Amino acid sequence: MTMFDDSRERAAEIRKLSIIPELISHHLSIRGDDPALSEYDAKKQEWVTLSFKELWERAQLWHKAITASGLKKGDKAAMLLPNSIDAVCFDQGTLIGGRVPVPLHIIDTAANCAYILNDSETKLLVILNRARWHAIEQAGIDLPHLKTVVFIDDEGEGISSSGVETLGLNEWLARGQESTLPFEGPTEEDLAALVYTSGTTGKPKGVMLTHKNIMSDISALLYNLAPVGGDEWLSFLPLSHTFERTTSYYIGLGMGNKVTFSRGVTRILDDLKHTRPTIMMSVPRVYEKVAAKIKERLKTKGSAAQFVFNSAVNAGYRRFERRNGLAAHNPFINTLDDLLDPFYNKTVRNQIRNSFGGRLRVAVSGGAALSTDVARTLIGLG
Repeated sequence: MTMFDDSRERAAEIRKLSIIPELISHHLSIRGDDPALSEYDAKKQEWVTLSFKELWERAQLWHKAITASGLKKGDKAAMLLPNSIDAVCFDQGTLIGGRVPVPLHIIDTAANCAYILNDSETKLLVILNRARWHAIEQAGIDLPHLKTVVFIDDEGEGISSSGVETLGLNEWLARGQESTLPFEGPTEEDLAALVYTSGTTGKPKGVMLTHKNIMSDISALLYNLAPVGGDEWLSFLPLSHTFERTTSYYIGLGMGNKVTFSRGVTRILDDLKHTRPTIMMSVPRVYEKVAAKIKERLKTKGSAAQFVFNSAVNAGYRRFERRNGLAAHNPFINTLDDLLDPFYNKTVRNQIRNSFGGRLRVAVSGGAALSTDVARTLIGLG
């Protein structure tokens, strides 16, 4: 089977699905033992990976704990977590029972978080530690709907001064293990997320997205991204943003690909070398920083190196134009570009590709405009 056939078959599987949890569960009988999610465990000081079966089993534990916490279909559950296996288990565990995830931005202010929790009428919050919760609790906003707060890295403190019960993750999950409470799963018309804007033009506003909204976006994006079996994604943009949530998370896992969570922007170069991703979602500033570093290095290498670099970029961009029917070039120039291509690969392009892990074949920029100069440079080096 060719990569193209594999891509079409997996995309066809996704287009038969109607709700988000099926993006994981539909793999169980056909590729359940394949790697799904990977992250760095700072306590163990090693990378850990879950298969699709292991991820689904863990998501079921979260679902049972959420049910045991009294949340019914349509109730809101919020998370304030970095990109992680726990963040995915929260999301899937919430969605399995027809509840609505409210993803908070990990670097948002305590006041903004408190406002969103109140405005969304969130009943359950999963948060990294006590310190973040105490800051939200003291933000001066009443949270009458919030009943339970779960700490990932700390033990619970019992009932807080505001009347909210706090628990550590293991204690909370243990409560749900024996749960046999009934639940009602979602339909495609039910809410799949309540994603809040940043609030830069006033108070944050909640965007209501249904399962059908998101699954429709996924179906359309598959034509452009065209992932195949064996693709690997590196995720570092926050899952509180719909762009990363829909692509690296939902599409990556939906296609049966392995998704690795980066340790953060400061470690991204190390993570690229470790993961060697084939697909990566990013924002313009990351690519702009890469292009700026390349140009800084060129300044120290003299005019000959700069000439070869610019020639490689121009030849690569001309090839891109020809392949996409954007321009027709002189046959002599085309032949010369083809002859020099191995030289450009060896002296210029491979070095740049290796800094991204050496296997990157799809790099998407979203969220803002990418400058023409940077786009031309990166395309020419691709």
